[in-house]
Amino acid sequence: MQNTAKEIFELLKEVADDVVVNFAKRNDAYIKIYEGRNESLSGTYSESATVFVAKGKRVLLTSMNDFRNGAIRNKVKEIGSALRSENEKPDYFGIAENRSFKYKGKGINFDKKLWDVDSEMLNDGILSAINAAMSNKAEKVHGMLSLYRYTEELLTSGGVDTEDKGTAIKLSLRSFGREGFSSQAIEAARHLAALNFERIGKESARFLEMTRSTKSIESGVYDILYLPLASGNLMADIGDAMSIGNVEGGFSFLAGKKGKYVASKDLSIYDDPTIKDGFGSYAFDEEGVPSKRTAVIKDGKLMTYLHNTSTARKYKTKSTGNAGLIEPQASNIILEHRKSYSSMEKLLRGVDRGILVTNTWYTRFKDYETGEFSTVPRDVAFVIRNGGIESAIKNIGKDSIGIGIRISDRMERMLKSIRAEGGERVQVVGWDEPMPAFVKPFVVEKVKVTAAE
Repeated sequence: MQNTAKEIFELLKEVADDVVVNFAKRNDAYIKIYEGRNESLSGTYSESATVFVAKGKRVLLTSMNDFRNGAIRNKVKEIGSALRSENEKPDYFGIAENRSFKYKGKGINFDKKLWDVDSEMLNDGILSAINAAMSNKAEKVHGMLSLYRYTEELLTSGGVDTEDKGTAIKLSLRSFGREGFSSQAIEAARHLAALNFERIGKESARFLEMTRSTKSIESGVYDILYLPLASGNLMADIGDAMSIGNVEGGFSFLAGKKGKYVASKDLSIYDDPTIKDGFGSYAFDEEGVPSKRTAVIKDGKLMTYLHNTSTARKYKTKSTGNAGLIEPQASNIILEHRKSYSSMEKLLRGVDRGILVTNTWYTRFKDYETGEFSTVPRDVAFVIRNGGIESAIKNIGKDSIGIGIRISDRMERMLKSIRAEGGERVQVVGWDEPMPAFVKPFVVEKVKVTAAE
């Protein structure tokens, strides 16, 4: 362990009963893509310590960024003073105790090639992505490549003393075609070899050549074929609803439904921080519990919520390895359906009257507890008739990336109405949703759609 982490830890033990110190070094870098041109690589290096302390039932979560001589001791004094003034949290029940924890996943999220990658190699990959998009009818391409490299050290008063390091890369491309139509592709990985630059470029422009025929649609009820980028945004909201913290806080449609059917009996949803190349994968959670795959919804039935040690003790269950020290949090969400077709085209054939949605944004909840929400399709979308794509939905303006329709639904109704999935399962990390999801395109039956007048 580094001396900095140990110094912080030993000093905090003097003012608290429970102590967790996560000391991280991050080296992040970004390349912006505008009008098909790369800007220079820009990066940030940081060192920080995330600190959780508890004294009796008083708890405090904070961070430290100044590690100069004397700064650590002064910060610990501030933490001790702040902790004494905190109100008690009656339902706090401690942190994990290390009973010979074994971390099978250590090192699987690290790629030396990605750790040592230079800007020339990244620019070559970006250029191949841009060329692939332009050869598929894109007139211009915007986007961002993000590179993440980190080391972390975890020390806890529960006996955890471990470390890990990791890498991650994400490429987001939005291609623009005729009449302002746009299409986006995002891929993320933990290893450089897993990111296919050319495929991302092709995918970002995949639907642009299908926009020559356009029409407006009327408000009504449609079957919706969600492509992964659109469904991934919804899965992130479902991942939030799985946390016992949001259940208790009134921000989950799953509250009070453990052991009940909340989805189609053909549907299962997992939280899996162990999956290789998962953007949310980790070897251990924030209190040192080893990561594991959890079936949250199995064959339609809600089996469990996501827990850390404290909430698990409160509800007389076991931690799912999802700390969050204040409240549990999801890692990678995986949706699986028994009715799974080999291609999206075969899935499409079963839709008589519907809409193909490639992306969404501005997902807003009218009521978190009932799961009532609305979302707005972003980028190109298509009218489906008799098992095929009839036309693109007319854009609301040449300079807009919206098509002027709104989708309204309830989360539980949606999960019970997913008819089938089809095509390749891909990892999605949305532009505004950091929670990854592994999903295939899927069809939701009888969804309310409102068109702009």
